[in-house]
Formats: sequence, structure tokens, C-alpha cells
Amino acid sequence: MTNHSPSPFFSNTLIGIFFAQAASNPTGSCLTFFEAGQWRTLSWQEVEERVVIFAKRLLHLGIHPEDRVAQISENRYEWMILDLAIQAVGAVHIPINPQLTREQAQSQLAHCQPDLVVVSDETQRSKAQSVDINGKKVWAYDTTLSGDPTFADLDQAITPELKALSLRRHSEANVDQDSLLSILYTSGTTGKPKGVMLSQKNIVSNVQAKLSALPLGPDDIRLCWLPMSHIFSRVADQYTAYAAGCHSILSREPGRVFEELAHFRPSYLNGVPYFFEKCYRKLKAKDRLDEPGALLELLGGRMQLCNCGGAPLADPVFDYFQSAGVELVTGYGLTEASPVVATNRPAANRRGSVGQAIDGVTIRIASDGEILVQGPGVMVGYWRDKDQTDRDVQDGWLHTGDLGTIDPEGYLTIIGRKKEMLITTGGHNISPLALETKLVSDPWIDQCIVVGDRRDYLTALIVPAMWPIDPKRLEARVNRCLSGLSRYEQIGRFLLIREPFSVERGLLTPKGSLCRTPILNRYSSEIDQLYDQAEEPE
Repeated sequence: MTNHSPSPFFSNTLIGIFFAQAASNPTGSCLTFFEAGQWRTLSWQEVEERVVIFAKRLLHLGIHPEDRVAQISENRYEWMILDLAIQAVGAVHIPINPQLTREQAQSQLAHCQPDLVVVSDETQRSKAQSVDINGKKVWAYDTTLSGDPTFADLDQAITPELKALSLRRHSEANVDQDSLLSILYTSGTTGKPKGVMLSQKNIVSNVQAKLSALPLGPDDIRLCWLPMSHIFSRVADQYTAYAAGCHSILSREPGRVFEELAHFRPSYLNGVPYFFEKCYRKLKAKDRLDEPGALLELLGGRMQLCNCGGAPLADPVFDYFQSAGVELVTGYGLTEASPVVATNRPAANRRGSVGQAIDGVTIRIASDGEILVQGPGVMVGYWRDKDQTDRDVQDGWLHTGDLGTIDPEGYLTIIGRKKEMLITTGGHNISPLALETKLVSDPWIDQCIVVGDRRDYLTALIVPAMWPIDPKRLEARVNRCLSGLSRYEQIGRFLLIREPFSVERGLLTPKGSLCRTPILNRYSSEIDQLYDQAEEPE
């Protein structure tokens, strides 16, 4: 990671920043991706040329400024090109999580009413069928249906020719800082997803503040593997790379990350706690935790900074990275804040906290412990939901729904979710997230969820890190993790779960958070059995 300040921002729009970067470094390496069995690298100018082609396709399909374009696709380089092209023509990008069910995807499409839907393949196309999208066609990148045109086939029909210069002028005339850049449906662990509206100003202010806290430059290589439909990936990976001029490597899939780290040897990596915990466990399983340089080697050999977000990071994992000489910083954010609110910095990295507020952001703690946020990244509002907008943004303050504390030096610590508080029959308010963070810090515990709302005592579903496992010894470790806490915060009984909570099973969000309601529903009978005892456990 370079130690210089980020490049000056030549525009107050993200697409303007991209065009400026392409003009200043046309032959530099911009994006590497895997296609047709090999890795390909595009320069900034070549990426810009593809943005022009995609913009031509959008214009040919009748997309105008402020129109809405939905995209349902897994990570691929076309996703990134289309995102920039949508912005360039002044339209609004609505990424839909490709892992959603057909019913879930159709619910979001029906709510946002896009003027065009672009999907990756026939599997994703099926999710957009039977949805009223203003009569517009659904286009795919790949299709197996004979005679069915793809998004690429539009090349032949597009006239007149559109050049990069004219596209830049079109963008300058139709896109400003107040233009809506994206509508994102929050993954949410409970409740109905909401369409968060983010403007160019929201995003650009967040990118600038993020780079001020964690500077990057053209010499940096970064591996991008987080889901692009999530705001964390878009800002922390894609958009900061455009602003700083980084070379981005687009991972083929999460299962190949370690292989790709070894091949490309990046200097910077964004990830979620589960990945960094996996690094720790991977080395522990090989008895290499104490081996000098083992962690750096696992991460490719040149890693200078790892950035963690999305969920709490266990203290032992943080301690290990620091002791092994690999800087690991944690941060905090949410879609409604574009997303980064606070972050640790290499020179100010405090264990257990999510750091200090980024530039331009003010954080305060309400009387009930809720974190309130004010700043240029606070969303425009929720799409077609003024009532919810007015509830969540009051007098310019975003009510995050998260609970936290701030110390005298401004370091923020997350202690749980306001709406996820458990209230036992004894009247005790308990944050399950706080207990779960302590439990997963034990190397024997891979995942867990704490249960106990309206119950006499707490129980837990635990996914162990290995099988077989001795329940009695695990019980002792659970008790040790929670030692020092009150009696009502102890785990009375627990159940071992063999199959991990995963995104594919609908039990984990793309950013690694537990989908609490689906988990509780899936294991409702097992949970009832934990409480089907004559007496409360000692």
C-alpha cells in the first residue's frame, strides 16, 4: 500500500472520476479478470472503450437519464462495465442479489419498476419473468436459448457511432452530484428489504473519506471477491480503485481466493470476519500459527493492509494478524450511510473497536444507546417509502438501529442491534451479537446464534470448527468465553449443528451476517427441544 494521499478528485461524480482516471493513465493496468479459460488484463482506456460500447447499447434500448436499470448477475467484469455505463448515460443502477430466490428477486423488481433488466444467464433471467417492467425486454449476457439475442448482440444495430469524448460530454450534461446513482435493497437479517437511494454526492464523499483514512495509489494491486451487489464491495473495492488508480483483480469465485492471492500477490484486500477467521484456522490446522511469515505467505507475500467489515471481528483473530505483522483494520458502516461511517487506521488501530468517524461524518449515541450518524453519505431516502425514511432519518440524523459506545478519543464500539435485543422472561435486555462475538472467538466454534427472546434462559445453536467434538469439553469452553458476564447472559443449553449457516441455504447474508429469522424458523423444533426440560439448567 502506497503512503501518499489519494489523487485529487477532478469531478464530483463517480463517473467523472473514472473518466478523469482513464484520461490521465490510459495505458495503465485497470482490471484483470478470467475469461475463456485465461486471465485478461484491460488498461484504463480499454475499460473506457467497453463502457462506451455498453452505454451505446443502453441508449439504443431507449434508456434516458433517471431511468432505472436493474442487474441480476454474479460477479463478472461485465457487471462493472454496465455499472459505469448506466452512470454515464445518467440512469440509475439497481443491483439485485443473484442469490435471492425467484420470489425475492421478483418482489424487488416489482417494487422498483425498472425500465430495463440485464441478467447474467438463463437462471437469472427466470427470476425476472412475469414481472411488469414497463414493457421493456430482459437482456442476458449469456443465453442457451436458440435465437435469443444477448446484450452483446446489440453491437450490430447501434448507430450513430458514440465516442468516449461524446459520452463524457453526455455525462457532464446529465449527471451532477445530486443525481441518483443507485438504489440498493438492503439484505437485512430480519424484516422486509428496503430500497436505499444513494446519490453521486453520497458515494463520492464516502470514497474520498475512505481514501483519506486508508490511502491507496496506482502501485496498489487489490483482489476483489466480495459480492458486487453489496455496497461494501462497490465502494471499498470498485469505486476507491477508480479514484486511486489501483489495478483490480476480479476473483473467479470466493472458493479460489487463496489460490488467487498466491498468484497475483496483492497489496490490499477487503474481506469479512469469516474470511480472516478462516486464515487463522487454516494456519492453525497446519500448526503454522507461530511460524514467522506464514500468514503473509498465505496472503500472497506482499499484503500491506487488510480491511474488515460487515460483522464483528473476534479479538484473537485481530491479535494474531497484528502479532504476525499483517495490518488488519476494522470499520463500520451500513448501506444507508454509503456505507462507511467509521474505520480504524494503520496508525490508530484499536482492538475491539470499529475505529473513529471518517472525514465529514459525525457520530453520537442516543439516550437508549443507538448510534446516530450525520454527514454527506446519509442516504437520499428509501425508494417509494417516505414514512420509513422519516422514521430512520430525523433532522438529518440517520438512526442506524445499531447500539454502541464512543470513548473519549472517538473510538466507536458496536455492542449489538437495537431491534435484535433479546428480552428474557426475567426482564433482562441482552444483545445476542455481543455474546456471539465472544463465542466465535474460541477456535472450537465456527458459527453460533444465541436464542432466548421471551424465554427463561439463553440457548445457542453452535456450528463447531471440527468433528467429532466432545460436548462436555465444548461446554467448558463456552462457559469460559462468557465468564465474567452476568448469570442471565450465560448459555443454559446448546445444540451442535453439522451444516454451516451459509448464503446458499439462506441463513447468511452476503456480507456474513446471520439471517436470524430464517435460522430461527429453520431450527424452531430443535430450539423448542432445548427448552423442553423440566427445570432451567444450573
